[in-house]
Amino acid sequence: VEVRRTGHLSMLIYDGRGHPISGVEIDLRLISTGESVADWIAEGLLPISSAVTDASGRLALPPVPHGSWSWTAVTVNGRVGAGMIELSPGETREVVGFVQ
Repeated sequence: VEVRRTGHLSMLIYDGRGHPISGVEIDLRLISTGESVADWIAEGLLPISSAVTDASGRLALPPVPHGSWSWTAVTVNGRVGAGMIELSPGETREVVGFVQ
């Protein structure tokens, strides 16, 4: 990952009744380049082991490049949620997502 201005991003994933969901795999992609957080993790460029929500439905990321991001969340049961995120340089952003 080249040096870029970064922001801090975390996600909370809930089901349709508003309960947090653990074990949700989240695909986050920087729209301008198509690069994904999963690729950066696999390449050892981010100091986390996976892009999966914890017991409280949260995924906290280390600093990531600012810009437009797309996200897709898939539960172990195959339920899906998706959306877009705008992250500004220096911003700390918590995104709440829902899967159906």
